[in-house]
Amino acid sequence: MKTFLEYIKFVMRSKGVTRVLPRTGMLLARFDVSGRKMMDAVAGIDRLGAKYNFRPAMIVPAVVLRRHEGLLKYATDSNLEFALHGHTHKNHRPWSLNRQKEEAEKAKAVFEELGMPYCGFRAPYLSCNAYTDDALE
Repeated sequence: MKTFLEYIKFVMRSKGVTRVLPRTGMLLARFDVSGRKMMDAVAGIDRLGAKYNFRPAMIVPAVVLRRHEGLLKYATDSNLEFALHGHTHKNHRPWSLNRQKEEAEKAKAVFEELGMPYCGFRAPYLSCNAYTDDALE
């Protein structure tokens, strides 16, 4: 429950009070407070990969990965790959080269600290600009 309340505070800070109620309702319907629905969805994706002989890639912001230890434990025994999706889920398009480098380094540091290998990168909201490739090198 603590993680969910922290998330609500984050939504209030990042998206404003008017977005909290609709976002909270959507998250509760989709995932529940315990995180069990999310883990079931991830397991379902993993089963599809096994059934059709491919490795699904989970594209996850580093702060989300840090919050969900169960996902880490599950991933070590699964067929899933994980890709970087920023440290937080923010639009990279207006960012400078240095700001994007900072975000990428923070994300990489979390994945490495948690011992989670990563296989690539997808910008949140597909928000790339002319600096993105250089920022990821």
